[in-house]
Amino acid sequence: MKKKTNNSQNALPLVDAAWASSRFSRNGRGVRRAGSGIGVAGIPPVELHWKNKSLRLIAGDDDRYEWVEPSDYRVSEVRLLHKQSSIEARDSAEENLLIRGDALQALSSLTRLDSYRSRYAGQVKVCYIDPPFNTGEKFAHYHDALDDSVWLSMMRETLIEVRGLLAPEGSVWVHLDDSEQHHGRCLLDEVFGPEAFVATIIWQKRTSRDNRKAFSSMHDYIHVYAPMGPISWKQLRNALPDDGAFSNPDDDPRGPWRSVPLTAQDGHATTAQFYSIKSPAGVVHDPPPGRCWTYSKERFQGLVAEGRVYWPKNGSGKPRLKRFKTEVKGLAPFTIWTAEEVGDNSIAKKDILQLFPGQVAFDTPKPELLMERILHIASDPGELVLDCFVGSGTTAAVAHKMKRRWIAVEQSADTIARFTLPRLKAVVEGTDGIGITPTMNWEGGGGFTLLDVAPSMFRVDSSGVQLSEWATGGLLAEATAAQLRYEYKPSGVFSGKRNATRLVVVDGLVNEDVIRALVNELSNDELLDVAATQIAEGARDALENFSPGSRLSKIPDDILRSYDRATRLGELLGSSGPVVVTSGGPKRSPRRNARPTSKGTSKLSR
Repeated sequence: MKKKTNNSQNALPLVDAAWASSRFSRNGRGVRRAGSGIGVAGIPPVELHWKNKSLRLIAGDDDRYEWVEPSDYRVSEVRLLHKQSSIEARDSAEENLLIRGDALQALSSLTRLDSYRSRYAGQVKVCYIDPPFNTGEKFAHYHDALDDSVWLSMMRETLIEVRGLLAPEGSVWVHLDDSEQHHGRCLLDEVFGPEAFVATIIWQKRTSRDNRKAFSSMHDYIHVYAPMGPISWKQLRNALPDDGAFSNPDDDPRGPWRSVPLTAQDGHATTAQFYSIKSPAGVVHDPPPGRCWTYSKERFQGLVAEGRVYWPKNGSGKPRLKRFKTEVKGLAPFTIWTAEEVGDNSIAKKDILQLFPGQVAFDTPKPELLMERILHIASDPGELVLDCFVGSGTTAAVAHKMKRRWIAVEQSADTIARFTLPRLKAVVEGTDGIGITPTMNWEGGGGFTLLDVAPSMFRVDSSGVQLSEWATGGLLAEATAAQLRYEYKPSGVFSGKRNATRLVVVDGLVNEDVIRALVNELSNDELLDVAATQIAEGARDALENFSPGSRLSKIPDDILRSYDRATRLGELLGSSGPVVVTSGGPKRSPRRNARPTSKGTSKLSR
């Protein structure tokens, strides 16, 4: 019999796309700690407000979003990730994931499914986010028009999920254009804290002029945030290569060098930095107006003694410092990246058309050179890269060639089938031949796993929230284990284990006889967490008698109630989403009857 629950789906309307407004509000003063986004007494110093901000977004199968209350079961439900295939060459594919499905659901699963959380939560070194720009235009492969409130909530919730995957020393790079970049910066401040801001990069996306508009836009914005703050992050990030000319005209045994000026601006100079210098040819030099010598006289004389000073013009010119190639640690990146340096949209389109002749290319693909620079600065080989709007697969392709591990998420099954999957297969096989392949001498290797975000284990009918038709047998056990925060590891009658507690999922009736048999499967000092679709009268009393402290719960009713508890706790703690609760499981109590000895003591078959 289907039992009506108190967790029925809220009958909220679909998004009203005609509404679009947002405003700033200043909510008091305070200083946010980097990465927290919270000011005095839990109030952000500056907060962006929009319609339905207190609600949550649920993605539908038709690419539409629906507003729901935070207590809606779909907000708390942990979706399974079902393996579809593995593409491998010479190495294992386990570490690289291509996930087909909604970004919010995929990211949530990575942080809340035990089997993935242990491998990926807190491990992402760089997350590149190239979301829908919300330009209002309809492109060949997607419609880039969302209600402002939908876009804001979608981005905020994505950033919150990314925060749970990001390593402490990681960074987030959010790529936007003029349509939403101002809102994006505010959201990043809110989620990570303004002290996490590092820079905004201007990327030249085109070199041709568009005379149809008032101004011809030729750039995008990439906001860079690092939770540890820009000063600490600078010590860890990689500088750009210094490709300046070095030579060794005097056969210095210390190797090639180049000369740099020995003067500096005098704004913070001391009196020790103002003096006259006589060159080997007898010419006296003083610092130019507004400048001083870089070093004191004593330090300068020491450099002369060390052979570190170069005198141009046959010994009559101003002294310059010899800087050896071995001393150069690289260059700080500029915040303006030109098409000549890192490519533009047109170069990326040509690459896509070369790889997929006859296909209609994406309108705004990103060049591999751009991604190579981002990944070079923000990560090292072997570290984890995340892109939750991967599109045609540029980020994953570049990460693979640069020997980074990667996670890529794409909602469109059509895009994955036509572009992402075949492109990444070509990278693994070493046959793509585009982008950075020649410069990296990439010949193939590695692999990846294709996963699908599973459909909901629940459905709604006139009686309330019920189990979906597919949620039976082993699939029900796997889905239930995910909701109860167990790693799904079938072993005999058990579906998982957490500490000293064994999980059992029964698709059917649990009565006293079943309880006896299950308790007999336990080792000493173990507890049971039994979840069943039907529970007979007296079964709970039997479990308490045979295994005190163990738990028997009803599917789906008790799972839905656990969602409510997590949501209420999240609201109490000021969390933006449900709090992961595992303390509601069995608790150890003195065992009154270690093993049942009456009827039904035979063990269940394995």
